[in-house]
Amino acid sequence: MTKKASENNAILNSTLVVTSNDLVLAKYNFSLWQKRVFNYFVSQIDKDAREFMMQRVYVSDLIRFFNAGDGKEVYDIITNIPKQLYNLSLKIPYVTEEGFHRYGEMRIVTRYTKPEDREPGNAYIEFKFNDDLKPHLLELKRRFSKYDLHNIVGLQSTHSIRMFEILKSYEYQGEVRLEVEYLKTVLELGDKYKLYADFRRYVIDRSKEDLEKYCDISFDYREIKKSRKVDEIHFTIKRHHATQPENFSADEETLDEPTSSADRAGRGGMGEKLSEVMGQLLTRVNGWWGVSEAEFLKRTKGKTADDVETAIDFTKEKIKEGKANNPAGIFLEALTKGFKTYRQHHAGKQAQNREQKKAQQAQLERLKKEYDTLCEELANTINQQIRHLVEQDPSVTERAIAQVTTQFEATKRAHLVKNKTVEDFRQNPILRDAVIETIKKMFQQTFMPLEQRYTIRIEELKQQMQRIVTS
Repeated sequence: MTKKASENNAILNSTLVVTSNDLVLAKYNFSLWQKRVFNYFVSQIDKDAREFMMQRVYVSDLIRFFNAGDGKEVYDIITNIPKQLYNLSLKIPYVTEEGFHRYGEMRIVTRYTKPEDREPGNAYIEFKFNDDLKPHLLELKRRFSKYDLHNIVGLQSTHSIRMFEILKSYEYQGEVRLEVEYLKTVLELGDKYKLYADFRRYVIDRSKEDLEKYCDISFDYREIKKSRKVDEIHFTIKRHHATQPENFSADEETLDEPTSSADRAGRGGMGEKLSEVMGQLLTRVNGWWGVSEAEFLKRTKGKTADDVETAIDFTKEKIKEGKANNPAGIFLEALTKGFKTYRQHHAGKQAQNREQKKAQQAQLERLKKEYDTLCEELANTINQQIRHLVEQDPSVTERAIAQVTTQFEATKRAHLVKNKTVEDFRQNPILRDAVIETIKKMFQQTFMPLEQRYTIRIEELKQQMQRIVTS
């Protein structure tokens, strides 16, 4: 190897960005220079490192690498980036042992330094990555992405950089379907681009134009609608150079779709055994995962093209999770047993939960109706019994009012009974209820059996309603 070639390789190796795919799909929203500096520091990590060290980068190197010209404005922007990254965090996706999809938030930088002046020799920035990022930047053993930092030099939009990285992580598949809301979430757009037309114009179309102009991959896309609304985007990823995709796994082979018509014909020569659509599906799974024609024919008996697409999506999910040592086997099993993708399974669970909540609400309303009816019957029964007692002995009301008055006068509620007539006691709900409770105590042997006929069932209903509300 010549000295010049050796130097070129050294330069190339020093600008490779290598991260876990989970980090690529993390939720964050950097400015353009925050993203540039972050990626440049990642590219400078020693490939054999086991620990993060304090890294130093000179401002002039960043300005030169990103063709940013020169001047105080750019210098000030760059020197303030470490502090900004120190105050920012990443939300990285992960899957629990139970299969739940979650995001874990972690800080990016734990220490940094920045210059206070522009004295010669002091124009550099330093920071140390958070140790929580080790699984995503050091000793990568599961699926990870790798690309040359020069790809993003010409990109002037942080959304274009993110779209490049996301699609780069799927380059080995050649295509990917992503939900619009998922993309908005990962890019942390918030309320920005609420209208899909704006999202397509400023994120998707802008990225497509930028990638075609500056990067080693580009893409075409097809919108997938649900109820007249664009729900998903199907990306077809294209390479500008005939190079191996820079996406590797420690336990999987790179999965390339055959590109020549001869390859397609050789791998998909089914004659009249399959429809054109199923033949195209066989071509895909044969090219990606080596699924044989015989096995495909055997497993697709009685299956539809949608069944095959579901099995493909399921297999891609497992590959993305790093759980696909044998993609062909996973695909065939998924096709045979009708495995659903996480999204489909989740949608099914949501529908099931909605039906369950609907049934629970109907049951709650039935219980509430019975509860209200019993409470009303109990109140009417008590009132009827009180009227009967008063008819037999009119002094019952006066004695009860006297007891209530004595009780209230000894409390802060004395003003409620001061100079009140019998009619006042009837009109005031607090006093009326107090008189009723006093009469019940005066005639416990009469009222206790009456209440017991109702209260046991009323308590049961209260407990049943509480269980539904808290479930």
